[in-house]
Amino acid sequence: MSPLVSRFLAAQDLLPDRTWELLEWCAQQGANEFSVAMLSLGGSPAPFLGEVDAALNAFQPRTAPRKQLTVLVGQPQVQSTKLWALAPASIALLKRYFLTGLFTYPTAEWNVGWLEDPTFYRDGYLMLGIVSHEQEGMLTLTEVEHAQVAALGIPTRDRAQWI
Repeated sequence: MSPLVSRFLAAQDLLPDRTWELLEWCAQQGANEFSVAMLSLGGSPAPFLGEVDAALNAFQPRTAPRKQLTVLVGQPQVQSTKLWALAPASIALLKRYFLTGLFTYPTAEWNVGWLEDPTFYRDGYLMLGIVSHEQEGMLTLTEVEHAQVAALGIPTRDRAQWI
């Protein structure tokens, strides 16, 4: 494979439907697993997360080391990550929770738990990652693939502001 290059996405540049178009394109190019952060307020029940976890259980959950775009200061970027298989049915499920596209933030009321940072991997390498609270993302592709994304009319940037 040709060298991989990272370019960046900004929520303000993409209509929500375009984020799903980009994800479908990534799946066609080999993205085969994904992760999503499940967060809740300390000490409060998180029924939304229970619902999401139960729904995702159908997509072969497993854990493996993967690069993360958001980590605590001093922590490694590669961490043990819960992953699910990326398939048309799992994309449809994500659409139920990320109602306004992959940059949706928050995905639910704070008091019931919420999802952040959907990240998609191809053969273990980060291909498309979103940092929800920053409304930015990263797309790691070959130069040829970046040209294909540009031909789809999906704008990318050389730099991100926050990630």
